[in-house]
Amino acid sequence: MDALVLLKMDAAAFAQLRAALAPFDPGWSCWRARGEDLVHAYVAPSLLRRLPPQAPAGLQVVRLETLSSLDGAAAATPRVQYVVQTDVAPEHEAEFNDWYDREHLPGLAAVAGTVRAARYRQHGPGARYYAAYDVVDAAVVGSPAWVAARDTAWSARVFPHFRNTARALFEPWP
Repeated sequence: MDALVLLKMDAAAFAQLRAALAPFDPGWSCWRARGEDLVHAYVAPSLLRRLPPQAPAGLQVVRLETLSSLDGAAAATPRVQYVVQTDVAPEHEAEFNDWYDREHLPGLAAVAGTVRAARYRQHGPGARYYAAYDVVDAAVVGSPAWVAARDTAWSARVFPHFRNTARALFEPWP
């Protein structure tokens, strides 16, 4: 599957990294968490060789292995990214992956206002699974259609097995 690198850092570290990488045009997609000093920058793995020897304090480098990526119902520029990071109890991992690929990700991708839905396996610090939903507006993730796609009988069987779950809304940065 495709690989992507996620750089997690605060805004000050991002400013340092942006200055250091400016000559190389990193071609990144950057998002900042609402209400938090947390920036996520998605880059190609080849950019890692361009990172300065003295990386900014607090920078976390996480390799993302693409498990699924679907175009959403909306052909628009996303203004919000909803991120869900989680682990799952090992004895329920097969069902978790089956549910995510067959029901959950396709269902959320089909919601009006979803531009893209993708999920990854994280290799690095943090939860093992990482999902990113690019949407046109934060209201999409609370819409009746989103809730209906999320609140299914299969979801009810899978959700109790989530561990170390973190959710956040991000906006394009800077």
